[in-house]
Amino acid sequence: MSLHTSAGPRPVGAVLSHPDPVTAIAAASLGEQWVVAAVGRRAALVWTLGPDLVTMTTDMLDLAGARDVPVPSIALRAAPGRHLELFWPSGQSVACWERDAEPGTGWSRGTTRPMGASGSVQRLAVAGTPEGRTWLSAWGGDVVRVWDLAAAEAKPFTVDSVKVRAVATGVRETGRRTVPLVAIACGNQVEIAECEGWFGTTALLPPPPGGPLDGLALVGPAHRPLLVGWHATSGRLHLWDVATERALPAVEPRGYDVSQVASVFDDAGITLMVQGGPQVGLRCDQLLLTSQNLIRLGVPITARNASFRSPTEEHLP
Repeated sequence: MSLHTSAGPRPVGAVLSHPDPVTAIAAASLGEQWVVAAVGRRAALVWTLGPDLVTMTTDMLDLAGARDVPVPSIALRAAPGRHLELFWPSGQSVACWERDAEPGTGWSRGTTRPMGASGSVQRLAVAGTPEGRTWLSAWGGDVVRVWDLAAAEAKPFTVDSVKVRAVATGVRETGRRTVPLVAIACGNQVEIAECEGWFGTTALLPPPPGGPLDGLALVGPAHRPLLVGWHATSGRLHLWDVATERALPAVEPRGYDVSQVASVFDDAGITLMVQGGPQVGLRCDQLLLTSQNLIRLGVPITARNASFRSPTEEHLP
């Protein structure tokens, strides 16, 4: 574990260990604490860490299912002063464990949310704004569902497509209006939809060169998000300005394939954490898209909301 600023990593903390090979991890801040979850086989270990990354508590949760079927994705939602939720795929539904915000208070089963479509859930993410609303998204097959976590009984927003290869979710804020975003790589196209009502109208972004994308991530501030896309066999990162639906200059390769991208935003700009593919082991580079350079590209970003974090859900090979 390590904490990072836009200038680079601070001192490295403890190494967290799971008895089985890890297939999915997630992390979230809970006030001054951090919560980290890792899944191996059907067991989730959840650590609560102090501000200095010293482990305070460790919990083990059983994720029901066949032991030889790996869990491909998990997501955490931490609401300071209220509760903590761990979401995980359960066939064609999203299951949940929850506990009070204070560590050591015990876990109980939360709401199970059915996809209402064929295909097992492949990816989960939680997105929102600081001190604002949050949404849970689930992707399975060619279907994406988005739930408002403030309305437990509400029906999910639906985004359908064909030949879906990658999905990213985030939020967009315009004035007093905040809505969840869904970006989809399908075939040679990149679609993006704002989730309002029951079904959204998708917009097509300029297609990237090099064929279908294998990964997507929404990064940057909620009031001016960017979309990042990549191919599994290339280290180049393609960028789009969501507000204007235009392509930006790509970030050139760094000598390795890309498997995942996560981000954080502050006054300095958008910090990207770029994880390499299996051929480079545990390599993870930190890149800064500075505010000044983005402004020169016609993307005025300012830290209107302090330290916006994109979803920290992550997959491991």
